[in-house]
Amino acid sequence: MAFAQVSYPAPPMSSWLATALGLSTAARDELDLLCDALTSEVSLASMAPELQDRVIASAEKHGVAPLLPMPQHPRLQQLTAASRARFIRALRFTRRATDALEAARVPCVVLKGVAAGARWVDPTVRQQSDCDLLVARDDLDRASATLIAAGVSKERFYEGKHGHNAALTAAQPTGLTIELHHALSSHYAMTVSVTELLSRRTSLVTAQGPVPALAAEDDAAYLAMHAATHALQRLAWLVDLAVLRVDWVEAARRAVAWGVAAPVALAWHETRARLKVPIPAAAFEALGVSAAQRLAMQQLLRASRATEGQVHRGFDIALRTAFVSPLDWPAVLWRKVLAKREEDAAYERVNRASRT
Repeated sequence: MAFAQVSYPAPPMSSWLATALGLSTAARDELDLLCDALTSEVSLASMAPELQDRVIASAEKHGVAPLLPMPQHPRLQQLTAASRARFIRALRFTRRATDALEAARVPCVVLKGVAAGARWVDPTVRQQSDCDLLVARDDLDRASATLIAAGVSKERFYEGKHGHNAALTAAQPTGLTIELHHALSSHYAMTVSVTELLSRRTSLVTAQGPVPALAAEDDAAYLAMHAATHALQRLAWLVDLAVLRVDWVEAARRAVAWGVAAPVALAWHETRARLKVPIPAAAFEALGVSAAQRLAMQQLLRASRATEGQVHRGFDIALRTAFVSPLDWPAVLWRKVLAKREEDAAYERVNRASRT
């Protein structure tokens, strides 16, 4: 996959702070090397075998191994074949789900997954573990019943009263868990209307027919917000952004209107720096995130990547907190506490049932 060759390096963390926190540079250096290999700034083929193995292992973790420019490598061939097999399964399942909803006149869009992959140069290497669909809140119950009646899903095990989605188990072993979203996220005091998003939806071409998706500018804001909320754990999420053909300034305006300019700014800066995507300065100006806030978020992200266990969790929480206006903290925090309790109880019931 080709990316424009421009560079926007992120500011480094002060050495004294890194030392005081006991941060490791290994994860950062490994990620830098992987990004350089993806953008052909370094040659994977010229690396020593041990270093190749490290880069490939990192690429596998980040969901981008098939994008490495060394297709003859046996491990990459194996990973690519496995990715394509999973993609066929995911695409068939997603089409069954969306076809059932459309037949029942329930408007929906596919979030991430095969919708994001449809924009990749090779869609078959974009991985996913579940199926995320967005419907209007008023359609949530009807959408759930439709998926169950169509034999796509078995049961709605998570109601999603406090979070941003319900969840349904697959009816067959080859199916996927469906996260049925009625909002884009519960991590922010978002103001976007799902009805508005659905009115702008588009159709993306896949090998098995069209899938409904967010408009490109909506996706540029949503994919960035989602990636940043999860501390940019997978480089594949940045590839989703890198392959967009989008009006970045309009996407920035939407992110501001939704109240998610901060996480979007972080994800776009990482995409620009790591994958050399020429997101224009005007888009960042439209986001209106100050240099000081951006620097703070970048340092928290670096600390999250360089730590493990409870310390890592603490930095993740601090990063998500930095995305939210202090005026919104109480309401957002309370909603997340309630959603976490509901989600944990739901998945415990599922796990308990699977053991019996």
